[in-house]
Amino acid sequence: MVAVARDLTLGDIQKLPSVAQESRMVCVEGWSCKAKWVGFAYQALADLVKPQPEATWVYIHCADGYYEYLPISELSEPRVLFVYKMDGELLHDKFGAPLRLIVPFKWGYKGPKTITLLRFQDKGGKGYWPTVGLYSQEGTVQPGIDHPVDLGGQREMPGGEVTEY
Repeated sequence: MVAVARDLTLGDIQKLPSVAQESRMVCVEGWSCKAKWVGFAYQALADLVKPQPEATWVYIHCADGYYEYLPISELSEPRVLFVYKMDGELLHDKFGAPLRLIVPFKWGYKGPKTITLLRFQDKGGKGYWPTVGLYSQEGTVQPGIDHPVDLGGQREMPGGEVTEY
């Protein structure tokens, strides 16, 4: 559901207006880690492919068969990034090369990695983890105890994006 369907190389992706930010990835398993991410905002992609007005969701498919659905309203949030660099280097395979999504206010399972396909749609669906386990479709970080691997120890977290440490 786009006016201009595109196949993009890593070089093409790196030519999009870049955004850098520090944000903490929070895993539903109870750990988190902060990194400096570089990538592009949803609007840069939208300007390139021109989604039809009826497109309200994006289906994201990954190289390993993982998939996720996210509403465009969430992808458009200011701190959501499609990223290709972490801590000054191109993403390594284990961190989602060549492209992954960072959604700081969602659990890590809502940030697909090794993205191979984005499809604009008028309907959402259940992502991979909500179909195979007790994971919420919404995926918003809930209040609880966090074990930040970059800092050690544990901390209480209020829910949503973790920015206090």
